[in-house]
Amino acid sequence: MRKLYITILCVLAVGTVRTTSAQQQPNNGNFETWDGNGDPTGWNDMRSGELCSLCGLGSSQRIFQDNSIVHAGTASVRIESDDAFGNIVNGTMTTGKVHAPSTTPTEGFAQTHTSETGFNHPMTDMPDSLVFYAQYNQTGTTDSAAVSVILHDNNNYRDPNGDNGQVIAEARKRFQTGGTGSWVKITVPFSYSGGSANPIAFALMTFTSSYQPGQGSNASKLWVDDYKFIYNITPILSASEAYVTAVDGFSLNVDYSTGGTPAAATDFTVELSDAAGDFT
Repeated sequence: MRKLYITILCVLAVGTVRTTSAQQQPNNGNFETWDGNGDPTGWNDMRSGELCSLCGLGSSQRIFQDNSIVHAGTASVRIESDDAFGNIVNGTMTTGKVHAPSTTPTEGFAQTHTSETGFNHPMTDMPDSLVFYAQYNQTGTTDSAAVSVILHDNNNYRDPNGDNGQVIAEARKRFQTGGTGSWVKITVPFSYSGGSANPIAFALMTFTSSYQPGQGSNASKLWVDDYKFIYNITPILSASEAYVTAVDGFSLNVDYSTGGTPAAATDFTVELSDAAGDFT
Protein backbone atom coordinates (compact mmCIF):
# COMPACT_ATOMS: atom_id res chain seq x y z
CA MET A 1 0.00 0.00 0.00
CA ARG A 2 1.36 3.40 -0.95
CA LYS A 3 0.51 6.62 0.83
CA LEU A 4 0.20 9.76 -1.27
CA TYR A 5 0.15 13.29 0.12
CA ILE A 6 -2.06 15.31 -2.14
CA THR A 7 -0.86 18.61 -3.53
CA ILE A 8 -3.09 20.50 -5.90
CA LEU A 9 -1.79 22.59 -8.79
CA CYS A 10 -4.62 24.42 -10.54
CA VAL A 11 -3.89 26.47 -13.62
CA LEU A 12 -6.54 28.55 -15.35
CA ALA A 13 -5.89 28.70 -19.07
CA VAL A 14 -7.44 31.10 -21.55
CA GLY A 15 -6.56 30.13 -25.11
CA THR A 16 -2.85 29.42 -25.09
CA VAL A 17 -2.00 31.96 -22.39
CA ARG A 18 -1.91 30.62 -18.84
CA THR A 19 -3.37 33.40 -16.77
CA THR A 20 -6.25 34.21 -14.45
CA SER A 21 -7.42 37.25 -16.35
CA ALA A 22 -10.67 35.81 -17.73
CA GLN A 23 -12.81 37.40 -15.04
CA GLN A 24 -13.96 41.00 -14.94
CA GLN A 25 -11.15 43.44 -15.70
CA PRO A 26 -10.62 47.21 -15.46
CA ASN A 27 -12.17 48.96 -18.44
CA ASN A 28 -9.52 50.02 -20.96
CA GLY A 29 -6.71 48.78 -18.71
CA ASN A 30 -4.27 48.88 -21.63
CA PHE A 31 -5.11 52.58 -22.25
CA GLU A 32 -5.39 52.04 -25.98
CA THR A 33 -8.66 53.96 -26.46
CA TRP A 34 -9.11 57.67 -25.71
CA ASP A 35 -12.14 59.96 -25.68
CA GLY A 36 -12.67 63.39 -27.19
CA ASN A 37 -11.74 65.08 -23.90
CA GLY A 38 -8.20 63.73 -24.03
CA ASP A 39 -8.78 61.11 -21.32
CA PRO A 40 -8.43 57.33 -21.63
CA THR A 41 -11.91 55.92 -22.15
CA GLY A 42 -13.50 55.11 -18.78
CA TRP A 43 -11.24 57.46 -16.80
CA ASN A 44 -11.48 61.09 -15.68
CA ASP A 45 -9.34 63.94 -14.38
CA MET A 46 -10.09 67.27 -12.69
CA ARG A 47 -11.42 68.96 -15.83
CA SER A 48 -14.68 66.98 -15.56
CA GLY A 49 -14.85 67.25 -11.77
CA GLU A 50 -16.99 69.22 -9.35
CA LEU A 51 -14.69 72.07 -8.29
CA CYS A 52 -15.15 75.19 -6.22
CA SER A 53 -15.16 78.43 -8.22
CA LEU A 54 -11.57 79.30 -7.35
CA CYS A 55 -10.47 75.67 -7.83
CA GLY A 56 -11.92 75.76 -11.32
CA LEU A 57 -9.56 78.58 -12.25
CA GLY A 58 -6.64 76.23 -11.60
CA SER A 59 -8.15 73.30 -13.48
CA SER A 60 -5.97 71.91 -16.26
CA GLN A 61 -5.31 68.70 -18.14
CA ARG A 62 -3.36 66.25 -15.95
CA ILE A 63 -3.77 63.07 -18.05
CA PHE A 64 -1.98 62.62 -21.37
CA GLN A 65 -1.75 59.95 -24.04
CA ASP A 66 1.86 58.88 -24.52
CA ASN A 67 2.80 56.98 -27.66
CA SER A 68 6.57 56.99 -27.14
CA ILE A 69 6.89 55.48 -23.63
CA VAL A 70 4.82 52.31 -23.94
CA HIS A 71 4.99 48.92 -22.24
CA ALA A 72 2.77 47.16 -24.79
CA GLY A 73 0.44 48.22 -27.58
CA THR A 74 0.59 51.76 -28.93
CA ALA A 75 -0.19 53.95 -25.92
CA SER A 76 0.27 54.42 -22.20
CA VAL A 77 -1.17 57.06 -19.89
CA ARG A 78 1.03 59.80 -18.43
CA ILE A 79 -0.18 61.56 -15.27
CA GLU A 80 1.45 64.84 -14.28
CA SER A 81 1.39 67.03 -11.18
CA ASP A 82 1.41 70.83 -11.51
CA ASP A 83 0.93 73.89 -9.33
CA ALA A 84 -1.73 76.58 -9.09
CA PHE A 85 -1.83 79.61 -6.79
CA GLY A 86 1.08 78.26 -4.76
CA ASN A 87 -0.41 74.78 -4.21
CA ILE A 88 0.63 71.49 -5.78
CA VAL A 89 -2.14 70.14 -8.02
CA ASN A 90 -1.89 66.37 -7.79
CA GLY A 91 -2.11 64.62 -11.13
CA THR A 92 -5.15 62.38 -10.63
CA MET A 93 -6.85 59.82 -12.85
CA THR A 94 -9.98 58.10 -11.53
CA THR A 95 -12.96 56.06 -12.66
CA GLY A 96 -15.10 58.29 -10.45
CA LYS A 97 -15.40 62.07 -10.37
CA VAL A 98 -12.83 64.47 -8.88
CA HIS A 99 -14.24 66.76 -6.17
CA ALA A 100 -12.56 69.90 -4.82
CA PRO A 101 -15.07 71.61 -2.50
CA SER A 102 -12.54 74.26 -1.45
CA THR A 103 -9.00 75.45 -2.15
CA THR A 104 -7.76 73.30 0.76
CA PRO A 105 -6.10 70.34 -1.01
CA THR A 106 -6.81 67.85 1.79
CA GLU A 107 -10.56 68.34 1.31
CA GLY A 108 -10.44 66.94 -2.22
CA PHE A 109 -11.58 63.41 -3.06
CA ALA A 110 -12.62 61.07 -5.87
CA GLN A 111 -16.13 59.64 -5.77
CA THR A 112 -18.18 57.00 -7.53
CA HIS A 113 -21.41 58.46 -8.92
CA THR A 114 -23.57 55.37 -9.27
CA SER A 115 -26.25 56.99 -11.46
CA GLU A 116 -24.04 59.27 -13.58
CA THR A 117 -22.73 57.77 -16.80
CA GLY A 118 -18.96 57.94 -17.12
CA PHE A 119 -18.26 58.40 -13.43
CA ASN A 120 -18.51 54.83 -12.16
CA HIS A 121 -17.03 51.40 -12.88
CA PRO A 122 -19.50 48.52 -12.30
CA MET A 123 -17.84 45.54 -10.65
CA THR A 124 -19.19 42.27 -9.24
CA ASP A 125 -16.22 39.86 -9.19
CA MET A 126 -13.70 39.43 -6.37
CA PRO A 127 -10.08 39.80 -7.59
CA ASP A 128 -7.18 38.79 -5.35
CA SER A 129 -4.75 41.48 -6.50
CA LEU A 130 -4.11 44.14 -9.11
CA VAL A 131 -1.06 44.42 -11.32
CA PHE A 132 0.21 47.13 -13.66
CA TYR A 133 3.44 48.42 -15.18
CA ALA A 134 4.75 51.86 -14.23
CA GLN A 135 7.51 54.39 -14.66
CA TYR A 136 7.89 57.28 -12.22
CA ASN A 137 10.38 60.11 -12.53
CA GLN A 138 10.85 60.91 -8.82
CA THR A 139 13.53 58.97 -6.92
CA GLY A 140 14.04 60.97 -3.70
CA THR A 141 11.89 61.73 -0.68
CA THR A 142 10.10 64.66 -2.32
CA ASP A 143 7.20 62.66 -3.74
CA SER A 144 5.76 59.25 -4.54
CA ALA A 145 3.02 57.96 -6.82
CA ALA A 146 0.01 56.08 -5.47
CA VAL A 147 -2.75 53.74 -6.56
CA SER A 148 -5.98 52.82 -4.82
CA VAL A 149 -8.84 50.50 -5.75
CA ILE A 150 -11.92 50.32 -3.54
CA LEU A 151 -14.50 47.59 -4.16
CA HIS A 152 -17.70 48.93 -2.64
CA ASP A 153 -21.44 48.36 -2.55
CA ASN A 154 -24.18 50.30 -4.33
CA ASN A 155 -23.36 53.70 -2.81
CA ASN A 156 -21.61 56.88 -3.91
CA TYR A 157 -18.38 55.96 -2.13
CA ARG A 158 -15.67 58.65 -1.81
CA ASP A 159 -11.92 58.23 -1.42
CA PRO A 160 -10.30 59.32 0.84
CA ASN A 161 -12.35 59.58 4.04
CA GLY A 162 -15.18 57.39 2.78
CA ASP A 163 -17.61 55.31 4.85
CA ASN A 164 -15.99 51.95 5.65
CA GLY A 165 -19.50 50.55 6.00
CA GLN A 166 -19.75 50.77 2.19
CA VAL A 167 -16.44 48.96 1.52
CA ILE A 168 -15.96 45.27 0.73
CA ALA A 169 -12.26 45.30 -0.18
CA GLU A 170 -9.44 47.69 -0.94
CA ALA A 171 -5.95 47.72 -2.44
CA ARG A 172 -3.59 50.68 -1.84
CA LYS A 173 0.06 51.34 -2.48
CA ARG A 174 2.51 54.23 -2.57
CA PHE A 175 5.41 53.52 -4.89
CA GLN A 176 8.42 54.67 -6.88
CA THR A 177 10.13 52.84 -9.74
CA GLY A 178 13.73 54.02 -9.53
CA GLY A 179 13.23 56.65 -12.20
CA THR A 180 12.30 56.47 -15.86
CA GLY A 181 13.97 54.29 -18.44
CA SER A 182 12.43 50.91 -17.69
CA TRP A 183 9.02 49.60 -16.74
CA VAL A 184 8.48 48.16 -13.26
CA LYS A 185 5.74 45.65 -12.49
CA ILE A 186 3.66 46.72 -9.48
CA THR A 187 1.45 44.19 -7.67
CA VAL A 188 -0.97 45.11 -4.89
CA PRO A 189 -3.12 42.56 -2.99
CA PHE A 190 -6.73 43.22 -2.04
CA SER A 191 -7.72 43.15 1.61
CA TYR A 192 -11.29 41.93 2.08
CA SER A 193 -11.77 43.57 5.47
CA GLY A 194 -14.34 46.25 4.69
CA GLY A 195 -17.41 46.83 6.80
CA SER A 196 -20.08 46.13 4.17
CA ALA A 197 -21.89 42.80 4.02
CA ASN A 198 -23.51 43.75 0.71
CA PRO A 199 -22.40 42.48 -2.71
CA ILE A 200 -19.74 44.33 -4.67
CA ALA A 201 -21.35 46.79 -7.07
CA PHE A 202 -18.58 49.20 -8.12
CA ALA A 203 -14.81 49.68 -8.16
CA LEU A 204 -13.47 53.16 -7.47
CA MET A 205 -9.98 53.18 -9.03
CA THR A 206 -7.53 56.08 -8.75
CA PHE A 207 -3.93 56.73 -9.81
CA THR A 208 -2.05 59.84 -8.72
CA SER A 209 1.38 61.22 -9.51
CA SER A 210 1.63 62.85 -6.05
CA TYR A 211 0.29 60.77 -3.18
CA GLN A 212 -0.19 63.59 -0.64
CA PRO A 213 -2.79 66.27 -1.49
CA GLY A 214 -1.24 69.69 -1.98
CA GLN A 215 2.31 68.46 -1.45
CA GLY A 216 5.09 66.83 -3.43
CA SER A 217 6.69 68.07 -6.62
CA ASN A 218 5.06 69.95 -9.48
CA ALA A 219 7.43 68.05 -11.79
CA SER A 220 6.18 64.57 -10.85
CA LYS A 221 5.22 62.33 -13.77
CA LEU A 222 3.77 58.83 -13.67
CA TRP A 223 3.36 56.47 -16.64
CA VAL A 224 0.96 53.50 -16.33
CA ASP A 225 0.25 50.66 -18.77
CA ASP A 226 -1.21 47.13 -18.88
CA TYR A 227 -3.35 47.34 -15.75
CA LYS A 228 -5.44 44.30 -14.78
CA PHE A 229 -6.89 42.24 -11.95
CA ILE A 230 -5.54 38.83 -10.90
CA TYR A 231 -7.84 36.05 -9.70
CA ASN A 232 -6.36 33.12 -7.77
CA ILE A 233 -7.91 29.68 -7.97
CA THR A 234 -8.84 28.26 -4.57
CA PRO A 235 -9.06 24.43 -4.48
CA ILE A 236 -10.77 22.59 -1.61
CA LEU A 237 -9.93 18.88 -1.21
CA SER A 238 -12.22 16.17 0.07
CA ALA A 239 -9.12 14.47 1.58
CA SER A 240 -5.52 15.40 2.29
CA GLU A 241 -4.07 11.87 2.14
CA ALA A 242 -4.74 8.91 -0.11
CA TYR A 243 -3.88 5.22 0.38
CA VAL A 244 -3.50 3.33 -2.89
CA THR A 245 -2.23 -0.08 -4.01
CA ALA A 246 -1.39 -1.59 -7.37
CA VAL A 247 -5.08 -2.44 -7.86
CA ASP A 248 -6.95 -0.12 -5.51
CA GLY A 249 -7.51 3.51 -6.47
CA PHE A 250 -8.81 6.42 -4.45
CA SER A 251 -11.74 8.68 -5.17
CA LEU A 252 -10.82 12.34 -4.72
CA ASN A 253 -13.06 15.37 -5.18
CA VAL A 254 -11.62 18.83 -5.82
CA ASP A 255 -13.95 21.80 -5.48
CA TYR A 256 -12.63 25.13 -6.69
CA SER A 257 -13.50 28.80 -6.87
CA THR A 258 -12.13 31.23 -9.47
CA GLY A 259 -13.53 34.39 -7.85
CA GLY A 260 -15.71 35.04 -10.88
CA THR A 261 -17.08 33.52 -14.07
CA PRO A 262 -14.41 32.83 -16.73
CA ALA A 263 -15.20 34.60 -19.98
CA ALA A 264 -13.43 32.14 -22.27
CA ALA A 265 -12.60 28.43 -22.62
CA THR A 266 -10.97 27.31 -19.39
CA ASP A 267 -8.83 24.28 -18.51
CA PHE A 268 -8.14 23.16 -14.94
CA THR A 269 -5.25 20.81 -14.19
CA VAL A 270 -4.88 18.77 -11.00
CA GLU A 271 -1.62 16.97 -10.17
CA LEU A 272 -0.76 14.54 -7.36
CA SER A 273 2.62 14.17 -5.68
CA ASP A 274 3.97 11.38 -3.54
CA ALA A 275 5.05 11.90 0.06
CA ALA A 276 8.41 13.27 -1.14
CA GLY A 277 6.75 15.88 -3.36
CA ASP A 278 7.61 14.06 -6.57
CA PHE A 279 5.01 14.58 -9.31
CA THR A 280 6.40 11.87 -11.65
